[in-house]
Amino acid sequence: MAELIFTGYDRDNNNLLTWFSKKELNIGDEFSIKVVDVLNNSKPENIKPMMVNENIIEQKLKSYKTLKKELEALRLI
Repeated sequence: MAELIFTGYDRDNNNLLTWFSKKELNIGDEFSIKVVDVLNNSKPENIKPMMVNENIIEQKLKSYKTLKKELEALRLI
């Protein structure tokens, strides 16, 4: 399973902006992207404050442990 997310970073306010998120892509799914020059960005679907460094490390460690368990279950490590 794959995931597709379009995000950006608002440096002025230290926010993560999300314009599009599809949690599940399947084999055969198609999408197209058209890049255009605009004066104003479209409104994001979601705005979240960026995590401070301690939270980032904690989240990465959690992800690592989850992925490690998955790989162990598949006997890949």
